[in-house]
Amino acid sequence: MKVLKTFSNELEAKFAQQRLELHNIQAHIDGAKNYQTHILGGVEGRYQLLVDTQDFETAQNLVHEIESAAHVVDGNQRTPNYFRKSVSYAVAAMVFGPIILNIVSILEAKKFWQHSKKNMKAFIQLLLIFALQLPEFIFAVILFRALRVR
Repeated sequence: MKVLKTFSNELEAKFAQQRLELHNIQAHIDGAKNYQTHILGGVEGRYQLLVDTQDFETAQNLVHEIESAAHVVDGNQRTPNYFRKSVSYAVAAMVFGPIILNIVSILEAKKFWQHSKKNMKAFIQLLLIFALQLPEFIFAVILFRALRVR
């Protein structure tokens, strides 16, 4: 068996596996969920799609077709919804993992801004993302000051 592709989402890996099996290519998924996914109950993680070496080239072409089709909607290139992802991480950060998830949220916000039209709506959305992170930042400052050795 040879690693065809590594997915960060279990559903995407299973979709690719089923597509390959429809074309009589046996595929196996090997992977695990990320720690925050166990807490939140999602499907994010690291999933490797494995195929036999003899089927590798055909499987590679099929997966490429899947990915190409996924990024085109009505003939237009589709951009991932970085705004929604950034807001989701910021909200989750308030409850589950302030530091790590806020960093991820900021990284997603950066991607959102890079792919936005940089208009007033995008600017307001960016402000919302940062406003959602303020409570955790304030809490971290208070905690840091309380724990600081004098």
